[in-house]
Amino acid sequence: MFLRPLKAQTLTAAKAKPEAPSNADPVLALKASFYDIYPSLVLPDDGFKLKDTDSILTPDKKFIPFSKLIGNGEKLIFRYSYIDCDVCVDSVLSAVQRITKKNKINQLIVLTDTKTERDFMLKSQYKKHPYPVYALVRNKLGLTMENKNLPFLFVVSPDMRVSKVFIPFKESHYQTQQYLGYIFKYLNVI
Repeated sequence: MFLRPLKAQTLTAAKAKPEAPSNADPVLALKASFYDIYPSLVLPDDGFKLKDTDSILTPDKKFIPFSKLIGNGEKLIFRYSYIDCDVCVDSVLSAVQRITKKNKINQLIVLTDTKTERDFMLKSQYKKHPYPVYALVRNKLGLTMENKNLPFLFVVSPDMRVSKVFIPFKESHYQTQQYLGYIFKYLNVI
């Protein structure tokens, strides 16, 4: 599997800082480099209005408008790409299951892009978690965070506004659990 680098403009702040010593804690180095680019990655998506006409492919091979999937209540979206690290994706969905102790959560939508419809169907059959996965037809919602090889979470309202954007790192389980706990209380899941 190959990893796509973040866009050059998002790395400007990270390149300006001196590199951490080689014996530094890799998790701390990851956090430091992430917070250097946080404003250009996360903040532009807060308040972004998604197109309600975007088509979504359901696990049962139907195409529906994204707004129909959202419905009347706020939803937590876990957005990842088909090329993202499987361990990263599985670690987030395992945390969801540990925190909620539920195999079905109406307020959670797992959303991915895909190479082909066939590829999506095959991957959907062999997933390691109980949550249904939906595919973007156009492969993008228009968010800054997309196509950066970083799975991310966000809340979307019935009027299709994005809020509470979060990037989970498998190396920082505690922050992911804190975020999910907060969001699931906010959504009245737990």
